[in-house]
Amino acid sequence: KTCKPCAVVIGLSLANEGLFLARDVSEIDRVRDRFLDGMQKLAETAQASGAMPVIGGVYPNDFYEPVHAQTLRSVEATMRGWTTSRGWKYISFLSALDDGEGRWQRGLSADPSHPNEEGHKAMFDAIDISLFDELVKRT
Repeated sequence: KTCKPCAVVIGLSLANEGLFLARDVSEIDRVRDRFLDGMQKLAETAQASGAMPVIGGVYPNDFYEPVHAQTLRSVEATMRGWTTSRGWKYISFLSALDDGEGRWQRGLSADPSHPNEEGHKAMFDAIDISLFDELVKRT
């Protein structure tokens, strides 16, 4: 039996793309652009299959410096903008996890890159379940 999802949640980390290793503006811009391009392609693929893309926003990393935090906010703004320009849904994890400087709030990380149990709970709590209401009505 073939599965046809009504929604696909896509959430990736800028740290996995190497943001925390990038030190100069051109390198940071390359990481940002590659990340955004990849997210768009994944979302377009989901949409082409008939599913609504739900973009899981960026999240902190304790290796980030202030310039990386600026990039997180820029990327989040771009992806949030897709909700109006592309009609996609967006979940803001950063607002639930960030200490204001691109790093994890105290007590939410298992290590510099990953949430612990409390961090996962904060991510879950950041999901506005009403995002899925119209999708459930379609099925």
